[in-house]
Amino acid sequence: MPICWSLSWGLRRLSQHKSGVSMQDTDISLAYLLSSLRRQFRLIAATVCIGVGLTVGYLFLATPLYQSSALILVDPTRHGLLESRPTNALPSSAENALIESEVEILRSQAMALAVVEAANLVADPEFGPQISLSEQLMLRVGIMPEDPRDGATLLNAVLHRFLAARDIRRQGITYLISVSVTAETPDRAADLANTMAQTYLDRQVVSKVTAILAARDILRGQIDQAQLGLASSEEALDQFINDNLIRLEQESGSADVAQLRAELTRVSATRSIATADIQQARMAIVSQEWQSLADRLGDQALASLAQQRSRLSLDLDQTAGETTEAFDLRSELAQLDTDLEERAYTSLTQLDRDVSNMDREMDQYRRAIRAELLQQEMSSTTAANVFVLQQEASIARSQYQSLLLRLREVEAAAAVQIADSRIVSEALPPISPRSPNARLLLMLSVLGSGLLALGLAFLNETYRGGITSTSQLAGISRAELTATLPAIQLIAGHLSVADQVVSAPLSYYSESVRKLRATLDQIWFQQHSGQRTMAQVILITSPNPAEGKTSTALALARTYALSGKKTLLIDGDLRRPQLQSHLGLTTTSGFLEYLNAEPGVENDVGDFYAQDPHGDAEVILGRAPSDLPTDRFLASDRFKRVIHDARETMDVVIMDSPPLGPVVDARYLAHYADSVVMVVRYGHTAPRDLRTALIEIRQAVRPKTPILSLLNQQQKTRHTHSAAYSEYQTAQA
Repeated sequence: MPICWSLSWGLRRLSQHKSGVSMQDTDISLAYLLSSLRRQFRLIAATVCIGVGLTVGYLFLATPLYQSSALILVDPTRHGLLESRPTNALPSSAENALIESEVEILRSQAMALAVVEAANLVADPEFGPQISLSEQLMLRVGIMPEDPRDGATLLNAVLHRFLAARDIRRQGITYLISVSVTAETPDRAADLANTMAQTYLDRQVVSKVTAILAARDILRGQIDQAQLGLASSEEALDQFINDNLIRLEQESGSADVAQLRAELTRVSATRSIATADIQQARMAIVSQEWQSLADRLGDQALASLAQQRSRLSLDLDQTAGETTEAFDLRSELAQLDTDLEERAYTSLTQLDRDVSNMDREMDQYRRAIRAELLQQEMSSTTAANVFVLQQEASIARSQYQSLLLRLREVEAAAAVQIADSRIVSEALPPISPRSPNARLLLMLSVLGSGLLALGLAFLNETYRGGITSTSQLAGISRAELTATLPAIQLIAGHLSVADQVVSAPLSYYSESVRKLRATLDQIWFQQHSGQRTMAQVILITSPNPAEGKTSTALALARTYALSGKKTLLIDGDLRRPQLQSHLGLTTTSGFLEYLNAEPGVENDVGDFYAQDPHGDAEVILGRAPSDLPTDRFLASDRFKRVIHDARETMDVVIMDSPPLGPVVDARYLAHYADSVVMVVRYGHTAPRDLRTALIEIRQAVRPKTPILSLLNQQQKTRHTHSAAYSEYQTAQA
């Protein structure tokens, strides 16, 4: 704000210079700016000290945070160990999209959650669940707080703390991705950065393997279907040959086919007998008909064991009681049953083996018959049917082999997958903390607090603080002249500081009042070319009450009277007249009563017209605060006649007006003024109040009426600013 204000001020002054304003005004503005900074030095210094002090305190109390980074190189070719590198590179747009996609994957919450689990951050004192300040206070006083948070909420809090601590950035337009983690210790920052980079690579491999295994499962389903199709095709061809074997044999006329068919028939019959024997044998084993089983299988060893069992059973039946002989016979019988079962299963296994051999032999005969028939001449219809069946079987076989080969490749690829990225630079523990950056913070603190101080100084100078120097007053008022009345102590026995003009005519205060008089006279003579035409009317006013305008008006009137001028001082503050208290005079009726008197009796209303007890100045006094609106009296013909008569008979007429802020009366008095003196109280008058008062007075006076600003440095008055302002508001109401 101060910079913008200064810039706009400079531009405005430059435009004024171009339009004819002298460069002296610009110098005054710069001097005013520098003096403003000097006046607000304490505020500026205090603001900067507070800002820097807060920053230093923060640096002492803040926990240092360390950041460590790992670099990951993303390979856009994306190939496995069993794959050759592609010869054609990806387009640049596709590569950029790929790198940005990997950056977003690293930034995802799923990746952060994987790192939280891998590094066990839930149990970490920095990232794990933490106790709030209120809970800590409750624990200190011995109260156990209730924690309504569930596990999911706590995990979510840990996740968000880690998300705030990690930073993922792509390094320019390269294939490099920086993975950074901020922690309270250097080693922890480096460990977490490396853990996140490695977790990203591991998840990349897992993702690829998972996709390959999903493809493997799909291929297995397709292979099962292809296998069924191949078996169906082969069976269809075999079934066609079996169903048409006699016709095909006749069409071919081959003796080899007839011989092979006879062998096939023989083996098939033998297999049927063997299959029946197997079924009967299984039933015999279940019912333990060992002799019947031995006879069917023709197994002499099994028959011998069956005969031994029969004899043992007969001997056991003839042995009575629970004797040792009976126990031994039962043991031998149990052992013999075990031997019989083992021998039976051995024979049954051999029989199953024989059936399997016969099945293979039958398949060989069928293939031989098929091969032999396919080499022979057949009818066109038969050949067409066989060709179709052969093609279907060939296609099914090729498809099955292709899927099976692809399955083996996929399974091999799943076992040797690697990540498409790699860590090219592991994170190392940092030497210095990332934050707080003491040097940067101090620089920013000095700069920021300096700008804030300038802004506060500008606000205080322009709006909030009181006016404290003539340069400040000149810069704000832009008046014809800026004068100063020094601060003096009210001497015992004096009713007003204006008594100094009479009691101490050579004092600094008296000299300052004479300088003001000389300035007013010089302006008046310049306006009238040194010729006296009528009395000079001077209006003394102020932005607010209790600014010192009444004492200033009285001092100026006494100075004029001491110089030999016929001087009239009018107390124009009809709402709250104060002049009589400064003079020590009392009246039975005041100026307000004169203006409000009935026509014809106005000259008999009292003693409001008097002479200054300490000088030759004539005064028109008020009596008491008014309970009526007074602006209509100041706009009346009677008041106009008073001013006209005063101009005719006096040399100088000084009007003490009400303040411009609370009441409107001063606007009516300003119309009669040849010069206006704006009294500003040191340290109390706000710049905004002065600006408002100047706008109002400039609207009320005649064109080209000079306005002087006067800085009254009196500190002690009989009424405070707020109390006087309240009285005016009450009077106006």
